[in-house]
Amino acid sequence: MSISALEGDWVQKGCAKAGAQSFKRTVRARITGQTTIDYFEGVLTFQGNDCAGAYQAVGPTKTGTVTFARSEANPALAAHWGELRTVIGTRAGAIWTLQPNHLLCLLGDEIPSIQPTLGAVASSVATIPADNCFTR
Repeated sequence: MSISALEGDWVQKGCAKAGAQSFKRTVRARITGQTTIDYFEGVLTFQGNDCAGAYQAVGPTKTGTVTFARSEANPALAAHWGELRTVIGTRAGAIWTLQPNHLLCLLGDEIPSIQPTLGAVASSVATIPADNCFTR
């Protein structure tokens, strides 16, 4: 199963409000190998508290590299298990999930995985508000 569906720019579905401003996180995934991506994070800043209208983009800045070890899918969910190595050298488990309608949710994990099955990942994804995930 290819990681090609993960590639590109993603914007957080929900809106974070802070006083008279609002924000959406962004993620960029750039494929660098058959099982690796460069991972970037950024933020869109809006005037007003509804994430509407013109925005200012900050970043994206490279956060690290994710090397995926395996993938599994069913019609409702694709999961890609991997390891994030940050630009400062820390390592963390990571599970990138993709649901229909291009909804990307990122899960933290441990090494080795504490969510080793697609069923376990689906249970975790079900607890994440869709607004915390990303879309195209």
